Amino acid sequence: PKWLAKLFATVVTFRHQYVKNGFMKISDLQTVWKTDLSCSDVLYDSLLEVLQGFDIVYVYDENTLLVPCLLPVTEPGFLD
Repeated sequence: PKWLAKLFATVVTFRHQYVKNGFMKISDLQTVWKTDLSCSDVLYDSLLEVLQGFDIVYVYDENTLLVPCLLPVTEPGFLD
């Protein structure tokens, strides 16, 4: 459905600069959803669960999301 595609696009799009090296603050996602989707706070947890269910994002810690498709292409130096 169109609403689902738009939900995915709010995270993986390059229109905003909130995702840095594959990580995004959870508070920034709330800001994007309020701006791009006119989303109320009531739906936030449910929409985040949808993104997690489709493996679009993972909760990294209590403040941060991991967005795997936006991780840097180059391998981090600590893996050498």
